[in-house]
Amino acid sequence: MSEQIILRARALIVDNGHVLLTRAHKQPSYTYLLGGKVEYGEPIMTALARELGEEMGIHAHIGKFIGCMEHSWNVDSQLVHEINFIFHVIGDNLTSQQTPQSQEEHISFEWVAFDQLKEANILPKTLATYVPVWAEHKDYDYFMSKMKA
Repeated sequence: MSEQIILRARALIVDNGHVLLTRAHKQPSYTYLLGGKVEYGEPIMTALARELGEEMGIHAHIGKFIGCMEHSWNVDSQLVHEINFIFHVIGDNLTSQQTPQSQEEHISFEWVAFDQLKEANILPKTLATYVPVWAEHKDYDYFMSKMKA
């Protein structure tokens, strides 16, 4: 079995009790935070800005680093292990009243209420618990203490 480690830059975009998620058309049963793979030698915040531009065609303000989450799975006898670096992101005109259009045909976006994150099959699954905690407190130390609990 081969192994792969991937670094990903992710955006936590929240509004009015909702979080903006991505759904890949090849795997429509799962959702995840916007963002993507960090290229070799690329700073993480630069990767996130690039990914948001590619995916949504917007310039967004990348705010505080929220935390790191790991996720592992098997694909065709290959163990994939990703490390997600999550940042609070604020985008112009990004509100839960309007879903942005994807600039990439293989993904779409949707706003999901905090209490529906488990049903949306968000990956990593622990985000279903931690996104509402962060949104309520917006305190990095509090958020990290809950992640360790």
